[in-house]
Amino acid sequence: MRSDSLALRLSGAALLIASTALPALAQDVTLRLVAPASAVGDALEQLAQTYAAETGGVTFTVQKFPSGDSYGQAVVTQIQSGAAPDLIYTNAGYGRLESLMPLAQAGHLADLSAGAWVADFPESARDVYYDGEALYGLPLSLTSVGLIHNTAMMERLGIAYPETEEDFFAACATAAGQGVSFSSASGAFPYYIVETIAAAKVYAETPDWNARRRAGEVSFATTPGWAETFATFARMAEEGCFQRGFEAASVPDLFAAMAGEQGATNVGPVTLAGAVLRMNPTLSLAVGPWPSGENTVALGFYNDALSVAAGSPNLDAALGFIDWLAEPEQQRAFTAIAGGTARADVAEGTFPAMIERLAPYYSAGEIVGLPHTGWTRLEVLDTLSRGATQIVTGQATIDEVLAALDAAWDAGE
Repeated sequence: MRSDSLALRLSGAALLIASTALPALAQDVTLRLVAPASAVGDALEQLAQTYAAETGGVTFTVQKFPSGDSYGQAVVTQIQSGAAPDLIYTNAGYGRLESLMPLAQAGHLADLSAGAWVADFPESARDVYYDGEALYGLPLSLTSVGLIHNTAMMERLGIAYPETEEDFFAACATAAGQGVSFSSASGAFPYYIVETIAAAKVYAETPDWNARRRAGEVSFATTPGWAETFATFARMAEEGCFQRGFEAASVPDLFAAMAGEQGATNVGPVTLAGAVLRMNPTLSLAVGPWPSGENTVALGFYNDALSVAAGSPNLDAALGFIDWLAEPEQQRAFTAIAGGTARADVAEGTFPAMIERLAPYYSAGEIVGLPHTGWTRLEVLDTLSRGATQIVTGQATIDEVLAALDAAWDAGE
């Protein structure tokens, strides 16, 4: 959505309603906010401007840095230099420099658990936002992950949406018979595929698997679902479900394969669909769950978050902005720019048409978070991505990869 559309959306009656809940400030306060130079950063900046206009006592300085490692490094540098901002865009859980759990455990983030909005906190995200009773981020939106599919292309191929894994493999054969692949993948970054399969084979039955692994109660090697997950991924490669040469394909190659209709599906976040549509806006894309029959679940995670620096000299003002941003109208305004689904819409069962197939699972509470956001060491995710491709290329067995995952996990203890 364009910025002028947002301004219209936040004007008039909606803004009047929002403004009634804004705090009265005794003096002018300037809050410094850091965010990535992306749609997420744009959304936060525009909402900050709206808040500033309505309070009359708060202004913002917004600093945006390139997304990815550059952003995380900028956050860490500011904190370590004693120049932490008041408000920090963070990621849920672990695994990135800007991930909120390591920052919180190092004492850099303020506890937000006193906010009124906490009563509606999504249970599926608790493990990657809370440390004990302390809460360290406001979830900004739900990002759905699943089987992104080209509905028109599947219809041309004569393929219905698969309900089981056997349906999926039958679709691979049908597509191959017509000179295309049913799915596409990046051998360098296959973790979305692997984790989506694991959501059904591991986390559907054991949603607290990450916590149990941290407690030493389970392991990758002793959990049958993990072996089954990698076996399914290997079968996808063996039966020609992916595009030729996927082992060496980059993420841009993956986008191009789907944009050029060389593949009918892909497993990844809804934002991947957005990237493909920017390359080819004529496509009709939707997102559904990984087909696992009775074990089918929705995979969705609240990755985008906003945190408050523990040492902020403007703590009350920063918390006031967080409370305002948590309100449904602001949540919806954020997702209108940044994408995803607002928490309020999830609670009400209102979902975008693109994720219509996921809606029943969300409404029923059959939701699993993205597994690696609960893994305390980035090396575990790296091992998973590398290991999945090594299994396919014959460089490692499934048992060897499972042992390597446990070794990577235990190396941090």
